[in-house]
Amino acid sequence: MKPTHRLTGLALAIAGLPIASTQAAILLQDDFSTPSTPTDQFRAYEARIDLGWNGSRTGGNLSEWDITGGRLENAYAVAGDSVEGESPAWQWWTNTATTSTDTILTVSFDYGTDGSDSLEVHFWAIQSGATPTTTFDFLSNTSNWRSGNSSLNEDVSAGGYDTFNLLDGDTTPDDEDSISGSLSGTGTFTWQVDVSTLGIAGVSTVGDIDGFFFGLGADETGGGTSYIDNLSITSVPEPSSTALLGLGASVLLLRRRR
Repeated sequence: MKPTHRLTGLALAIAGLPIASTQAAILLQDDFSTPSTPTDQFRAYEARIDLGWNGSRTGGNLSEWDITGGRLENAYAVAGDSVEGESPAWQWWTNTATTSTDTILTVSFDYGTDGSDSLEVHFWAIQSGATPTTTFDFLSNTSNWRSGNSSLNEDVSAGGYDTFNLLDGDTTPDDEDSISGSLSGTGTFTWQVDVSTLGIAGVSTVGDIDGFFFGLGADETGGGTSYIDNLSITSVPEPSSTALLGLGASVLLLRRRR
């Protein structure tokens, strides 16, 4: 009689595991190798969907977020400055993985802060088709916000865009709801969420999400440069149920041949 573990190994080979239900989808990936200055915007306006990185401003006070030295960084060092030092850099983009049946989203990036500065990161789903409840074509206040956090100004925009926090499915993301908490020092941040568990109406897979908002900012205490690099936001395939059925059938066949 052959050992059971050999049968299992053969069954796995026959079943072809691991097999993914879909290919992993890249939702946003940036190594910040191309220098640029994010477009300064007062809020996250609909007109900036799919147009890359944005900084924030109030009047003549411009965001200090820049893509330089191979990373997205803010070198401002005036403690508590709510625009240059603390308002977020952000991007609002359309989901291109609309056929994805994956349920897991993953976020990963390298980061660094100086002194007692810290970073906050926000990640939202942007759903279209809601009944507009305002005449304003923006969702988020990205300017003059405390500690680098992003928060809502409008429940639904003029274009019918509604937001949901991918941290917990909250329909009104606010400044306490960052996916990262407070990051300090240097390191690599990784995070995953199963979108099927968030209770967002009409969202059971990554492909059901219409768009995304990703924002980060610093809580500036007078330290030096804060930055992120090697940003990757992807879906994560799960083992195929077809492969698992194949495994079961293979094990039964091998047992009969014994």
